[in-house]
Amino acid sequence: QKRIRQNRRRGRRINIFGIWEPKSSFNYALMLGTLKAPTYVQLMDWQAQIAAHRLLETGQITVIIHDNASVHKSLLARQQHQRWQQQGLYIFFLPPYSPQMNRIEEALR
Repeated sequence: QKRIRQNRRRGRRINIFGIWEPKSSFNYALMLGTLKAPTYVQLMDWQAQIAAHRLLETGQITVIIHDNASVHKSLLARQQHQRWQQQGLYIFFLPPYSPQMNRIEEALR
C-alpha cells in the first residue's frame, strides 16, 4: 500500500474577484493565493474599460461597492480612483464590519 504525502504548501487559497450586476451578469477572476494590489488594479482597469464603454454608449456611470479588504484600500488602488472616475467607474465602500450588507455573499450561497 502506497502512502500519499500531503503537499507542504497547504494553506494556499483560491480567491475570487467578482463583479455582480443583479439580474444581468456575474464576471469574475479566480486566482491561487492572495490578491495583491497590482493584480487588483489590473482587474479594476478591466472594469473601467467596460464602464467607459457604458458611459459612452448610454451616459450611465458604473458603481462598484467594495468591502474593506486591505487590497481595495491600498495606496496603489487609491491612486487610481480619479482615473477610474474619469472613465465612469465609481468606487464606494461598505461600512466596516458589516458583512450582512455585502449582497454578493448572499448571491454566492
